[in-house]
Amino acid sequence: MTRHSRDGAVDRIENASMDYPEIIDRYFAGMDDTAFADGQAQWRGWSRFVDLLCALLLLQREDDPSAAVGQIGYLPDTTELSIALQPHARQSFPERERLWEIYGLLCQKSLPRSEEEQPLPLGRLLQSGRLKPVEWVAFLLALCVHVSRKYERLFGLLQDTAEGFPLPTVGLACDLCSLFLTEEEHSPALLLDPDRFLNRMLLASFRLPDGLSFLSKPLLIHRQAYAFALGEEAGLGELSAYAREPVCRRETGYICHRGLLEHLSGFYEGLRGLEMPPEDERYLAAGHRTDEEGGILFLEGEDGSGRAFLVEQLAAAEGKGLLVVFAEALLVLPAQQRNRLLREIACRCFFREERLLLRDFPDGKMDKGAAYECLSFLIKELGVLFISGNEYHKELFAKHTRIHRIAVPSPDIRAQKIFWELFAKELDIRFAGDIRIDHLVSKYTMTPGRIRGILQSVCKQVGSKRGGLSVGRDRLEEEIRGSNTVSFGEYAVKLKTSFTWEELQLTKDSERELLAAIDRIRLKSVVEGEYGFAKKLPYGSGTSIVLYGPPGTGKTMAAQILAKELGLDIYRIDLSQVESKYIGETEKSLGKIFEAAKHSNAILFFDEADSLFAKRTEVKDSNDRHANAQTAYLLQRIEEYAGVSILATNVFASFDEAFRRRMTFLVPMRWPDEAERLLLWQKVFPKETPLDKDVTFAHYARVGELTGSAIKAAAVSAAYRAAKDRRPVSHQDILAAIGDEYKKSGRSLSAFWERDRKSVSGDEEEEKKLDGRRVKG
Repeated sequence: MTRHSRDGAVDRIENASMDYPEIIDRYFAGMDDTAFADGQAQWRGWSRFVDLLCALLLLQREDDPSAAVGQIGYLPDTTELSIALQPHARQSFPERERLWEIYGLLCQKSLPRSEEEQPLPLGRLLQSGRLKPVEWVAFLLALCVHVSRKYERLFGLLQDTAEGFPLPTVGLACDLCSLFLTEEEHSPALLLDPDRFLNRMLLASFRLPDGLSFLSKPLLIHRQAYAFALGEEAGLGELSAYAREPVCRRETGYICHRGLLEHLSGFYEGLRGLEMPPEDERYLAAGHRTDEEGGILFLEGEDGSGRAFLVEQLAAAEGKGLLVVFAEALLVLPAQQRNRLLREIACRCFFREERLLLRDFPDGKMDKGAAYECLSFLIKELGVLFISGNEYHKELFAKHTRIHRIAVPSPDIRAQKIFWELFAKELDIRFAGDIRIDHLVSKYTMTPGRIRGILQSVCKQVGSKRGGLSVGRDRLEEEIRGSNTVSFGEYAVKLKTSFTWEELQLTKDSERELLAAIDRIRLKSVVEGEYGFAKKLPYGSGTSIVLYGPPGTGKTMAAQILAKELGLDIYRIDLSQVESKYIGETEKSLGKIFEAAKHSNAILFFDEADSLFAKRTEVKDSNDRHANAQTAYLLQRIEEYAGVSILATNVFASFDEAFRRRMTFLVPMRWPDEAERLLLWQKVFPKETPLDKDVTFAHYARVGELTGSAIKAAAVSAAYRAAKDRRPVSHQDILAAIGDEYKKSGRSLSAFWERDRKSVSGDEEEEKKLDGRRVKG
């Protein structure tokens, strides 16, 4: 059987004396239904089937050139063309049924035999039921030409092509499938339909050159499909700018929101079960599904609340991976680039059996049309889609009938403690002995995302050492404070925390109250977490402190010292920027402050808070109602704030009983007595300040009834008087400065000088002991 040679490459077919059954036996005689042992064996079986189809098609054309009229992609020469154009009855290939049996047996060998057995790559593609036999053969042809160079020559011969790189075409796939499928089953329309899974996921986009028919369209395999079929790894590639692959570890002891995870799993399993039955039992490749409805699981919560971690745990429970895609970055891309990346995402998730999370779905302005197209495409390809966001877009998601909203609250103190330990273990970090996790989670309210980010930043900056990295409290808390991105705008200013306890003179009762407040903040983890009081606190777990007393008694200093002791930033709220004469505007400004502070772990210091917290009055007009509404709103926000709020006031008596009852601590800051003033004078001058030998601190404490801030102001004023002449600070400098403070406060200056004259000086030597700080003039 001599072939009419057109390229001289092959003049005769090897073993041309064989008939069709003999050739088939040579390839597949004695094949049983034993499952393929591995991916290589599976590939050898299917590539052998492709070889058989090619050999049979070559032999058929040599035996009966007139059959060329029934072969869609064949280009006959003049002699064959004249024969092919003669009227004749189209006949099916005589061994069609046997080839179909071989195809079915190969499908059976490729599929897992039990639910526990993991399918091989090609078997999983068959099991999906998304490819009809003609599409499966087209996929195999596209893969073969990139696996072995023998197919270059073979496909070139079958397609009468000698130039370039002979890719298989739609016509060739239909020619080969005509050997074992009916005319309807190998229709080229299936291979040309852009909406079919084959063209959406397995084949790369290819623009057909002008002048060629659709049957000449090449079958070019997609990069990820190639890697998947051969069991090779494929990196993120272009997706690396828009996605990441977290490590999905099944740490059952560390699952956050365990009950919520079970709830989420139930919804997920329900959506996964929405698969349609096989369309035709002839398709043994696990059945072709006509539709897969799927749905969306929308995880609603604050940034870093553990939404992604929750999906990681769900994927880990399945033994699957997770692809996290940053939705906002994807949706702003031009349509063509976005669609290309969406295809890459869908391909990767399908081939690698990864779950997909669209993270941080934008809650601001966005192209809703683009968002809807994006969601529709991914649901169609992947069935179930996870989305995390701060806001549920009712208008957008209303078009998707199967969607479940799941609220993910921020983790409580016990969960935060677990996350610190979990992420430290993952990063091989050891906490030094001065770190107490109880104190850490009590002072800093942190989301899982932020905890992980802080520890990762510590590793990058310090550098890991062999055997793990040890991190101390100062370094860790510096990183925590540095990670604060809070911005209060014109509403607040950050205060320095350079003062010490020694510079603040308090009564024993006031000091005891402040120390109790510090203990409450530090031990919140123990009481609310271990002792279970979190569920008993209906209004929140924050701490509110009221510092009340006359001006200058150290209220601001006390707030700064408390912040330094706790290692927290403190912001003084500028009430002049907050208060407004317009109804509702003050509440809006306060709302912005507390929203900005939500994850800052900052202390909010409301100085002269009586302007906002004045005693609520009987409502006689709209102004009274407005003022009462402001007070009620601020009380509500303070109770809801998980951090520390400090309020300073000079007129505590104006606060009503309901207000006082809702504050955690009430700390009096009274006028210092003589003994306390002496201690303040002894500590007010820096060690570097030169003092004259006639300076007597006990005298100033006795005659000058000043507050702590006034004593400091007097010391600074006296220093400037002395600095003018570049001399030590003298007794007269300090007396004059004290007099200035009396005048500023509107108090009687003559009474001060009278006390100065009557001051007893019998024990001056005892009073003038300055602990080595006196300097000779």
